[in-house]
This record gives sequence, structure tokens and C-alpha cells, in this order.
Amino acid sequence: MPGWKNYDVDTFGGGIAWLETNGTAHVVPSGVPAQPLSVSAAQAPATYTRTTGTTWTPAWQLSKPATGAQLVIKRRTKILRTLDARAAGAALTAAWDGTLAAGTRVPAGTYTWELTAAPEDGTGAGITLTGSLTVTDGA
Repeated sequence: MPGWKNYDVDTFGGGIAWLETNGTAHVVPSGVPAQPLSVSAAQAPATYTRTTGTTWTPAWQLSKPATGAQLVIKRRTKILRTLDARAAGAALTAAWDGTLAAGTRVPAGTYTWELTAAPEDGTGAGITLTGSLTVTDGA
């Protein structure tokens, strides 16, 4: 197979893994300290046009898996909604339909969001990301 290799290195400081020809896998520590949790890519749209059946769906790609991730939606300093972010490997996603926990629609306007998460491996500090979002109502 062109380009195939039987080893790989975790560039964020985990381990070195390799396969023997019989398929047996091995992982050993690399000796490199694990790197702190960081964001390598984010897609958090600044506007959300609320229409039936749609959600604002931000996504973040992290340097390694995270745990306890929450997305808090605020208006000024008042917390309106707290959502658990879903983790899939080192990616986080959330979905907000523009409502309060009781199902009441929030008014059109500008809101802030804050995402917090801790590194799943317990190494290093967690992350806190912030941004703003303008909610409008569609036709």
C-alpha cells in the first residue's frame, strides 16, 4: 500500500503506537509531556435565523478529547440556557433552538455564549471560549 506505515506518533504528547506484521498493536509512552487542551478549529456562526426545525449548531475541534463540556447562552450577564456539549473523539458540538429550558422562545437580539471543557486525560487546564450570536426570526 503506498503511503502506509505501521507506526504513528501522538503529536500532542501521548504515545507511540505501532503494528507488528501479524497485526499485534503496541503503544508505549513517548516521554514527551502531554500538551494542554487547545482549539484547532471552530465553527460558531455569528447569526442564527430561527425557523421551525432549525438549530444553531456550533462545533469545535480540540487537540484531544474533553469532558464536562458545557455551552452557556447569556443575555448580558443573565444565564438563559446551559447545554451539555456532545463529544465525539476530540470534537465538540452543541445545538440550541433559540429557547429557554422551559421551551419559551428568546426574543430576537444579540446573545453571548461561553463554552467550557476540561481535558479528558486530566493533563493541563481546561478551556473557556466565548463569542456572540445574533438571533433573528425567519419568515
